Amino acid sequence: MSRPTLADVARLAGVAISTASVVLNNKGRVSPATRAQVQAAAQALGYQPNAVARRLASRRTNIVAVVVPSLANPFFATIVHELQGRLLDAGLDIIMYDTEDDVQLEAKHTESLLRNRVDGVVFIGQHTGMEHPNDQILRELPEQGVKLVLVERELSESPIPQIYADKEEGARSAVRHLVSLGHRRIAMVGGFLSMGGSFLRRRGYETALQEAKIPVDSDLIVDGGFTPLGGYQVTRELLLRRPGITALFVANDLMSIGVLKALQESGKRVPEDVSVIGFDNIPESRFLNPSLSTVDVPTRRLGQAAAEVLLSSLEDKTTNSRTIVFPVELIIRDSTGPCNVNI
Repeated sequence: MSRPTLADVARLAGVAISTASVVLNNKGRVSPATRAQVQAAAQALGYQPNAVARRLASRRTNIVAVVVPSLANPFFATIVHELQGRLLDAGLDIIMYDTEDDVQLEAKHTESLLRNRVDGVVFIGQHTGMEHPNDQILRELPEQGVKLVLVERELSESPIPQIYADKEEGARSAVRHLVSLGHRRIAMVGGFLSMGGSFLRRRGYETALQEAKIPVDSDLIVDGGFTPLGGYQVTRELLLRRPGITALFVANDLMSIGVLKALQESGKRVPEDVSVIGFDNIPESRFLNPSLSTVDVPTRRLGQAAAEVLLSSLEDKTTNSRTIVFPVELIIRDSTGPCNVNI
């Protein structure tokens, strides 16, 4: 059975096609009786407006894109969940792109979203503290009429809206907590150090050590690639190389899962022998054994704010230049305790 058309609605209502169009698109004036007549005919036929035609007429596609490093990461998944809900409620269609933390794949996805004529895009990523290979591509998107919002990603000297949590202060507070417990040999398990993924967290870690007059030892900073396996492998290697460490600051909770496993296999008790503190406060962190001390990042608020800024930009049709920084919170659980080693 063929899909009912606007002409079918007009025929059943006994009006001109142009009149039916005015009613169903809420444009122009018609009498209440005619409006009711057309609406009743549309309902009787099960008529659905042609979304593509309406988009072409308005010169907007009502399609937005979300580009995320990894949907498998609960941190990003929570941001996307909140963001998606707000955008869908606003009547927008969403194209989701997962870059798998691959710079070249991200560039290809950016070409794809341009081909799909999206009205706006939210890029979710990692602060790098350096020029990202795709930064210039992002700078050019507004010139092509695409509204852009960045979440947990920095674009220097740009009016593009940027939304992120205060990860530097979060790392600083985490390491200060370890120092307050008497720890001095504190290692950092970071992620994507060569690309700067742990840039702000590393800076907070180093600042806290310097404040406590503890020398920063680059040999205690390792790269676990933000995955449980990576955290496990580098912790095993670190314990062989530097068995005297008493605490680890881990740049995300996913790596902490692997870190705890490596410590357990090495015969290290947590927190009696080694304290561990993570970052992000993903839901799983409180169910680990021991429950994980961590830094809570307001991921839901990040997603909500990104949606609000993007929707505002789409309505305003101008570059909405603003930076929103959310505070973080230190969450103390069972994986951190007093240092039991005389230093």
